[in-house]
Amino acid sequence: MLQISFLGIAGILSFFAVFFRPTIFYPLLIFYSVFSGGLMINGHCISDEVLLGSIISGILLAKLVKKEVFVKEEGERIFSQMWRAVFLVMCLYMLVEVVRGGFVWQDWKLLRWFPYYLMLFFLPFILLDKRVSASVFQRRAVLLVAGGIFLYFSLYLLHGFFFEKVVGISRYSLKVQGVLWSGSAYAVFPVILGALTAIFLINSKLRWEKLLGWFLWVLVIIVSFYYDSRVGFWTIIVFIFVSWTVTSFRNTLVLFLCYLVVFSIYYGRQQNLKVKLEEHFTNIVTLGHSPAEKEEKEMIGNLPFLKRVKEEKNLYKLWFIDPLNFDLDRMLNIYGAFEAISKDWKVFLFGYGVYSSHYVMIPYLTRLYKDYLPRAKSPKKVWTMGFPALLVDTGIVGFLLLLAVYVMCGFYIVRSTPRGFKTPKYILLLALLLSFGWLFVTNILDFCLFYLLILPGGILTKLIPKCE
Repeated sequence: MLQISFLGIAGILSFFAVFFRPTIFYPLLIFYSVFSGGLMINGHCISDEVLLGSIISGILLAKLVKKEVFVKEEGERIFSQMWRAVFLVMCLYMLVEVVRGGFVWQDWKLLRWFPYYLMLFFLPFILLDKRVSASVFQRRAVLLVAGGIFLYFSLYLLHGFFFEKVVGISRYSLKVQGVLWSGSAYAVFPVILGALTAIFLINSKLRWEKLLGWFLWVLVIIVSFYYDSRVGFWTIIVFIFVSWTVTSFRNTLVLFLCYLVVFSIYYGRQQNLKVKLEEHFTNIVTLGHSPAEKEEKEMIGNLPFLKRVKEEKNLYKLWFIDPLNFDLDRMLNIYGAFEAISKDWKVFLFGYGVYSSHYVMIPYLTRLYKDYLPRAKSPKKVWTMGFPALLVDTGIVGFLLLLAVYVMCGFYIVRSTPRGFKTPKYILLLALLLSFGWLFVTNILDFCLFYLLILPGGILTKLIPKCE
């Protein structure tokens, strides 16, 4: 009840703050999206939705009362208009799928999805306004993101430490994860922007910004180790390898040394540190998943699709869906999703409606678990990753619309960043690619930051140095 009260007060204050001063809309949008996404209220990650909904309502009401319209900047390119159109079509499509799912399942929890996608639908029009857009330039965007993530991860660390050392409950326990804070794979999603903005700040000419960058970099590493986030490890390592495109080789080396120092401190009490280091980097090389045991490898290899791929000797598909690199449960969820939408062509194209993956996938996963994970319990309700959920809920059309938005965002980054040997193009594209890859790790479709990264005029576009 206390959490709901705090969230309600914060939402009301934010509403009136934006209503009386619309220019703070974008700074609050960035801060709330990176700070509140992993927080849970009664087991639901709705904090970011409530806070973003309050500031969106505030600015829309301000425009309505003052009888103002959103004034866009002159000289907008046709490509930006096309990008915005595709994003709006995706939002409208998702709204239709929400209504479909509501009629089918009649579950009150579906109610959150309609205002969620309606909110996302209005955002491109708001961010199009030149006064809103001008309120945040690149340096301010970097500092807002970095500050929000620094506070977010600091509280996340304290949350785990408090429950483990004071309450006596393991930070990995389901009594901790999924109650006040989401599970680690979901909660560490902002590590993408944390690593990105840390590298930008480290490359700054101002001493205090450099210091903030190094503190943030060390913090995201500590969080990944403390919660044993394999996807966090992998994200940090790939950012290190790409960092040379925007900073000096010396800084790149120090970034890696920071990682090794935290590793040594964290595992320093173990006798064979060298073996632990080899195991750790083996997990990173295998796409953030622990190498499967021999029995598990054989089970995955017996999946009909993979057997067919092996017979065809299609090396590309074998690399893309390598049984050595995927947890069996995740592999079965992806396979079960494709089976679920293969029922007929209408379902294949349009899915079953939002929220349907929780129920539609039950018989498919029950059968797959029986064959490949006999010790696993049959699911009474499926909680799958973002990619299978998107396929089952919205079909191939929904997935292709999201993919189109991603591609257009990537194309915008390529066109808007300077050419040359040292350019932020590659590190921004890496952040974009990693956010898409998160769909195969956990379900982040309700994480507002996920969409705010890729929408026209969104966070990634503001992090392009050209916007200064």
